[in-house]
Amino acid sequence: AEATPRLSREHIFEAVDASLRRLQTDYLDLYQLHWPDRYTPNFGELGYDRSKERDGDIPFEETVQAVGDLIKAGKIRHWGLSNENAYGVTMMVQTALRLGVPPPVSIQNDFSLADRRFWTDGVAEACSPHAVPGGISLLAYGALCGGTLSGKYHKDDKSDVEQARHVLYDDFQPR
Repeated sequence: AEATPRLSREHIFEAVDASLRRLQTDYLDLYQLHWPDRYTPNFGELGYDRSKERDGDIPFEETVQAVGDLIKAGKIRHWGLSNENAYGVTMMVQTALRLGVPPPVSIQNDFSLADRRFWTDGVAEACSPHAVPGGISLLAYGALCGGTLSGKYHKDDKSDVEQARHVLYDDFQPR
């Protein structure tokens, strides 16, 4: 069985090199770290559950140093985060500043008219120019709330949504 990708130096370098080959280019303008390596609530979980913490998380220092080395090597120009909370943003930024690595420039989190948690859960503050030199820009994920705001779930003919995430996963994105 193939191991789950982690935010280790080895996995980050492998992923970047594979992307460069697939895209047939020498560098990536923006490299997003898609998921935190540690346990963190996601997909609508509102509370932190300490029983889900685990040993063996990749240290923030290893992840950030790998990104910094890729920037120095010219393989990536900027980096960002995804599905991250205020604690993770703060730790990544503080680690980057301590190691002399440019901080992340973007974050891709859920954000829509129906899901405004980015502004209410501390992430917006952690991404503010007051917290991070230059600030961290939001790349809104789920701007149409998984299709809810497009109207596709409100049509009489629902044959095209039978396998949609909102049908398959009750807790996927607020609606």
